[in-house]
Amino acid sequence: MNLLNKLSLLLFPCLFISSFTWADSKSIDITLGAYAWYSDISGDIIAEELNLGTNIDESPYKFNSVVYLEFNHALRYLPDLLFTQNNIQQTGTGTQNYNRSRINLTGSVDLSHYDVTAFYAPITGTFSWQLGATLRKFNGDLQLAVINSNEPLLLPVVDLTTDMGMLYNRFQFPLKTIPGLQFDISLNAGKNSRKKAADLILSLNYEMPSGLGFSGGYRDLYAEIIGRIRNEYITTTVKINGPFAALYYHF
Repeated sequence: MNLLNKLSLLLFPCLFISSFTWADSKSIDITLGAYAWYSDISGDIIAEELNLGTNIDESPYKFNSVVYLEFNHALRYLPDLLFTQNNIQQTGTGTQNYNRSRINLTGSVDLSHYDVTAFYAPITGTFSWQLGATLRKFNGDLQLAVINSNEPLLLPVVDLTTDMGMLYNRFQFPLKTIPGLQFDISLNAGKNSRKKAADLILSLNYEMPSGLGFSGGYRDLYAEIIGRIRNEYITTTVKINGPFAALYYHF
């Protein structure tokens, strides 16, 4: 996704919400943030007799980036909105068992995706619960290469582009002992016949009176996506996890 498309994803919700809040500029809260995710990858890739993944967890940790924009408003019947752009690219090594042969492989997987989440807050106060739905659009791919020979042999690219609906839950626990400090648990999960994903985020957030905030935590992303190489279906199961650090501003 190019820069223009990414900017349009962030600008569109601004225009959408502003059309409903022209009468009261104080009826909406906006949070803009970004974080660096220091993550590792493990998983399997299966296609009939092909099995990659016996040691795919031998991969270097890598920084990935996430940008998000959240709108909370006082309108009774409209949901709050959260827009997230995830840039996730990992590399690793593995083995392929084919026709009783063992072949060493290297590969890169792109699980970049963007989310549009609409949610309500059934419970607010000392404890907050947000419940809603997320539309997730994966727009990445998988590239493998055989490294047994002197010159790596590139295999056909597996297209991982797909979209799916997910159930969104978020629990917030303000810590009264330190004003502005809050513990968050967020979970997106969804499944259908050809794909499933679960995305868990644990974070500790601190927001200063000025609206500037800091966050740190741990994210665990699991995705199972069925792609294709020519006429063969490829099941890609990937788990990416690691700590992250975030900076945000609450308008």
